Amino acid sequence: MASNLNQELQNGESQEQKKAQQYLKEADEGSADAQFKLGACYAYGVGVEKNIVEAMRWYGRAGENGVVEAQFNLAILLERGDVGKANLPEAAHWYKMAAERGHAKAQYNLGTCYAFGKGVEKNQADAMRWFRTAADQGHLMAQYNLGVCYAKGMGVQQDMKEAAQWYLKAAEQGHAKSQYNLGVCYAKGEGVEQSHFEAVRWYQMAAEQGDAMAQYNLGRCYANGEGALQDPNEAVRWFMKSAEQGYAKAQYNLAECYYNGEGVEKDVEKALEWCEKAAAQGYNRAVKRLEEIKSAQAP
Repeated sequence: MASNLNQELQNGESQEQKKAQQYLKEADEGSADAQFKLGACYAYGVGVEKNIVEAMRWYGRAGENGVVEAQFNLAILLERGDVGKANLPEAAHWYKMAAERGHAKAQYNLGTCYAFGKGVEKNQADAMRWFRTAADQGHLMAQYNLGVCYAKGMGVQQDMKEAAQWYLKAAEQGHAKSQYNLGVCYAKGEGVEQSHFEAVRWYQMAAEQGDAMAQYNLGRCYANGEGALQDPNEAVRWFMKSAEQGYAKAQYNLAECYYNGEGVEKDVEKALEWCEKAAAQGYNRAVKRLEEIKSAQAP
């Protein structure tokens, strides 16, 4: 093995090559840290030619010697199938090893394995358990998924108060979908005291990150004067942003704005255009409205 690596090194070798050579020497002597670092060298082609098979081999050696990050990295490569077909059971095995050692990302990924039955038998209760473990360490996506589990009663009794609390934790870290979901909680008074003002605040944050559903809901708030001063122009602006992302409800509402001249100059052609886009997605209100507009335009 050492001779193979030495053959890769040329005169005037770089610092990275020298480090890789040193890692190989120490790895062969049993250093778990060097085994992990050598695995990373092969994974990213630093100091050696990129070789995922070798990366997995050295991550495996380091993982067996208790290096948690190596266990996690190996699981990632196995799940992705970077070499041949993905090996989900083996990936789940290594995620579990790292998860049990406190690795938050591994805990979250193991949770998704249980949630979707990837490499393990599908088990919402186990998914919930690992999401919570990762969420307690501040893992953003685990916090969001935990909120979803509580909201939908997946692997746990439905509890909107708990759902809102976990959405809040992820929302405060900037997660757009959590911000949107929290906005919905405030709008409906689910798990929190109803507040259209708070709903608008969270919709705004998610909308500015490009969340189409938040953009639509924010448009509705401005259109109806819920949680914000009624402002047809702002309503149209947010409907447009959402509609351009293909959100059918926004396309329909934008069509109505154009047809009625609310927040925008009346334009029947544009109303038809947006209504057709929404109808093409099977949005029933748009299908019906499209027929009405066409009938009204008929000579």
